Amino acid sequence: MDVDSILALGLITNECISNIIKHAYEAENGGVVRVSFLKEGGEYCLSIEDEGKGFDIIKHDRYKSVGLSMISQLSKQLKGELYRQVYKGTSFKVRFPAKDEGNHI
Repeated sequence: MDVDSILALGLITNECISNIIKHAYEAENGGVVRVSFLKEGGEYCLSIEDEGKGFDIIKHDRYKSVGLSMISQLSKQLKGELYRQVYKGTSFKVRFPAKDEGNHI
């Protein structure tokens, strides 16, 4: 995997986890966060999920928050698709093509 892809994945992960810390759980209660990065066939999948209170996707789409715009643009930079789901928490998944560049990750 090239450096630009690794940087994009790091920024996406950082933004998602920062949002979870800020918004998903009450400070005194804590919560669960799952992060996975898998190669499935000819593509990679980064998944970041929480079991928090979720958020209003329509509201965020309407106001175009900087963080969500950044996640969307970085997903496009990876030539990938961004999937968001709010159900018993929030889930962000980015699926993008794996480049065959030898044994690098």
